[in-house]
Amino acid sequence: MIINLINKDTVTSTNTVLKEMAESGAAEGTVVAAKMQTAGKGRLGRSFFSPDSGSIYMSILVRPRFDPDKATLLTTAAAVAVAFAVEEVTGKEAGIKWVNDIYFNDKKVCGILTEGQINPESGAIEYAIVGIGINLYDPEGGFPAELPNAGSVFGRVNADDAIRQRVIDKVLEVFDRYYAQLPFPAFLSEYKNRSFLIGKRVLVHKNIKLHPEKDNEAIPAIVLDVDEKLRLVVRYDDGKTEGLSTGEVSVVIADNM
Repeated sequence: MIINLINKDTVTSTNTVLKEMAESGAAEGTVVAAKMQTAGKGRLGRSFFSPDSGSIYMSILVRPRFDPDKATLLTTAAAVAVAFAVEEVTGKEAGIKWVNDIYFNDKKVCGILTEGQINPESGAIEYAIVGIGINLYDPEGGFPAELPNAGSVFGRVNADDAIRQRVIDKVLEVFDRYYAQLPFPAFLSEYKNRSFLIGKRVLVHKNIKLHPEKDNEAIPAIVLDVDEKLRLVVRYDDGKTEGLSTGEVSVVIADNM
């Protein structure tokens, strides 16, 4: 995959901009990176806080040749790539909260949103957009109260464009390497080693994708593993085990259970 990086100061959403480019025939490997988004996109239709703080908001266009049911591999490959980049510039390990969040110093510093287009006749993936938002620095005034878990890699220091570019380059380098090997998940061991949910008790929220405004179920469980299909393997209190797939559930760490 040949990387064509397009840097912008401000966009509505790098995913939205790159989707328009994909529809117009942009080549695989096109990347749009911005310092600020006015309409950042998160999972389940939520907005993604994207202030001008010297942080990274970028999207990668790919045209994979594997089945749509393996699209989770794109998100997880990106998660490992971001973890590598954060670790390279800080010297400290980053954690992955299944399936698409990166934590550093116990705070969420990155979210990943993968969107795509399926050919209605063949059922194949026409293209996918892997959107990555990395909080490198605290925004002026701090993070909103409604984002209590949000943090940044470097905290309240002056933004450094050279470090920002270094992180972008590392993410793209690692993602490109793993993408070339898909659908084989060459990054599986790296992903599992950084998962901080394994061995912990959690609350599993089901049907949240269908009804994001409701908490339909909150089932206590313990996380056993991340399997070869990138499913989160949990054991419920009744002894039943289940492999949870992306888009099916949201997992919330439970502190008091």
